Amino acid sequence: MWIYQDAWFNQGYFDKGVKINYLTHKQNNGVYLMVIEGSIQIAGEVLYKRDAIGITQAQNIQIKAQSECRLLLMETPMNW
Repeated sequence: MWIYQDAWFNQGYFDKGVKINYLTHKQNNGVYLMVIEGSIQIAGEVLYKRDAIGITQAQNIQIKAQSECRLLLMETPMNW
């Protein structure tokens, strides 16, 4: 589906222990990440099912699956 915006939507399924590095597409973009199932460690925090986090001013986001998990990540510009 095309949304005519500089935005990216990603969904992923990860096994326990998997480490993910997400690189933003543009320097001033931010990320909203929601845990649909399972648990992850991100930015020094542990998030569980239905938890979410917004991240700005970071181009490389490191995520570790604490359990088998399903994530939704949305990346959008943070400057208008």
